[in-house]
Amino acid sequence: MGGRVSGGMLLTHCVFHEDSTPSLGVYSDHYFCFGCQAHGSLRDLWEIVGSPSHVALAPPDRSESWFDRPRWGSGTPLDEYAERSYLALVTQPHLHWYPKDRAIDGAIVQLGLGWDDGWMIVPVTNERDKVVGVVARAYPHIASRTNMRYDVPMGQAPMLYVPDWELWNASEQVVICFGILDAISLVVAGIGAASPTMGKHSLDPEWLDNVDKSIMVVPDQNEESVAYELAAGLDWRGRVYMPPYLDREKDPNDILVQRGSDELKRVILAGWDS
Repeated sequence: MGGRVSGGMLLTHCVFHEDSTPSLGVYSDHYFCFGCQAHGSLRDLWEIVGSPSHVALAPPDRSESWFDRPRWGSGTPLDEYAERSYLALVTQPHLHWYPKDRAIDGAIVQLGLGWDDGWMIVPVTNERDKVVGVVARAYPHIASRTNMRYDVPMGQAPMLYVPDWELWNASEQVVICFGILDAISLVVAGIGAASPTMGKHSLDPEWLDNVDKSIMVVPDQNEESVAYELAAGLDWRGRVYMPPYLDREKDPNDILVQRGSDELKRVILAGWDS
């Protein structure tokens, strides 16, 4: 697998399609073809071509190593870290493959999504658009290596993630879901939505005390009990709606990926009418 080093990557001929000039970029944690858009983990690539001796590979199973986790800016203020991560993603289209796989690449600029060493960085803002926290979602190859899907800076408390405050405040009815990608997916579909930053059990109903409108809790498959418990604490505002998930769907993001934003919006609006 010959090639040349350019911009911190090994640029070589693609093994997935015929190219006249090198188009496959091999990075420290993934590969991406600028021609055919093939992408994935190094482990997948090495299974196809064999591990080249001149490329340093990360040792497997480094789940406790900080190298497999976001750097969090080494003490940099969160707003500066979020901005730096955003610029890293928006200026490097080859890193968009994971947001594209999850059908949320169109929200990168709108929501200020970023990238840090194999993690998608999601800034958490308040109503004044001030960054008050960050959440990292692992790209698939990082998740498989670390057994971690999400990470937050040490000491960051759970909070409510509202991807689009303007949409949230303008909506007559809003949705609470239990995943960062699900909240983003609902916003992509034009639905005012929010999610706790650290999983379904981290949501404090008091965060919603000032929300004077109907709140529909939309759980993942098999999370109905948590949804009903939350809705019960919201008095007249709370209700639960379990979408009609199809095969290979377990949450709103899966609906977005499998059926598109218009269908996701139709499914959620049907919940309000039921």
